Amino acid sequence: MSTFYPVQPNCAYETDNGKFRREWFIFLRVRKYLVPGNFTIFFFLGEPGDDPHQWILNKNRVGTVDTFKSTTDICGNCAGQKEADQLLSGGVDITNALYNSLDGTDHTLDDQHEVERWLAKNLKWRILKASPAPRCPRFLSTTTNKNI
Repeated sequence: MSTFYPVQPNCAYETDNGKFRREWFIFLRVRKYLVPGNFTIFFFLGEPGDDPHQWILNKNRVGTVDTFKSTTDICGNCAGQKEADQLLSGGVDITNALYNSLDGTDHTLDDQHEVERWLAKNLKWRILKASPAPRCPRFLSTTTNKNI
């Protein structure tokens, strides 16, 4: 089972003008082998759009968490991690994006409950499975070619 923790205000610190600023992060824990192969989790403050090829450029994208793993048939350590149902942890700092998204609205980041309600409506996430890399024919041959 994967767990997405609610966005947490981490801390508040004093800015140059004497005001305090609250920091906001997304923390997550997901089963590393939930999806075969590598995958990326995208986070958006607003709509992500329907085209996964455009998610990386989407103006609402606030961050990603990526997996980096090998297949279990060639990596004994990876096979052990899969068997143990290892979790991957990650985080995304959304403070600046949240300030920019709420700028000019009647929302304030000082009110935790107000921000949590806003995030419940506007924080979106998507998972994109990585495409397999094309294999170079010279590495697929079982014979040695010294002219390469």
